[in-house]
Amino acid sequence: MTHTSYKFENPNTGEDNEQLEFIGDALLTFLSGDFLYRRNPDLREGKMTVLRSNLVDKPQLAGFAIKLDLGKWMRLGKGEENTGGRSKISLLSNVFESVIGAYYLDSGVETVRDLVYPFFEEVVNDLPTNEDAIPQIKDDVKGWLQKVVLAVGFGHNPGRKPPEYKTIRSGGTDDNPEFTSVVYVAGSEYGVGKDSKKQKAEKIAAEDALRKLGLL
Repeated sequence: MTHTSYKFENPNTGEDNEQLEFIGDALLTFLSGDFLYRRNPDLREGKMTVLRSNLVDKPQLAGFAIKLDLGKWMRLGKGEENTGGRSKISLLSNVFESVIGAYYLDSGVETVRDLVYPFFEEVVNDLPTNEDAIPQIKDDVKGWLQKVVLAVGFGHNPGRKPPEYKTIRSGGTDDNPEFTSVVYVAGSEYGVGKDSKKQKAEKIAAEDALRKLGLL
């Protein structure tokens, strides 16, 4: 449960949890594939691949961490603590992976399977199966941000509403205008972007939001 920021500030504290994250990530990839194959053996490979990716992405794993109340047990450095690290999707998903890794080393794969399959079963019916459901970061940051804030593990959007962009012309000239875009989630500002094109300004705002959420 020891984040690298805590290890950096307390070098004598022992190891951080990055190696356990690595093991947990590999195990969750395997177990999610096994779960989907056993549950839906007739599902085509493409749809199963999309489901597997969505089943163990960062927002979903963060949601599982929240259900286990792992956030309060994390050891964080002062910087992460002061910037809300206990509620960051990236940190929560990482600590869930580390717990899975530790549980596997302690008790074996079958015990981990018994733990995670109920989590998978709870969310799998709400996950999309089309290939467009996995946006590429460079090409579709707006789609990725929407997927994050609509996920079960995102606790700051109780109404499960998509992000809202408010874009205005904020300066420049007729030949070279400047647009400012602000992205809101559940009425709260999450990111800001500026560019000479409206769509690019919104993309930059989405990138800003993802960065603040610890996902870029």
